[in-house]
Amino acid sequence: GSGRGDDRSQLAPALAEPRLAFAREELECTSTAWHQGRRVAQHHAQNESEPQ
Repeated sequence: GSGRGDDRSQLAPALAEPRLAFAREELECTSTAWHQGRRVAQHHAQNESEPQ
């Protein structure tokens, strides 16, 4: 039925904002962790490539 579709479209705007904020927070945390991981990986690579 079209009635259910209408209900969903009315709920969507209410859910969109908090969900968007949460997604953006997740993305920032993930990208920060990814950058930190890369930095650590590069550091290890440099240490291994240097003659001891």
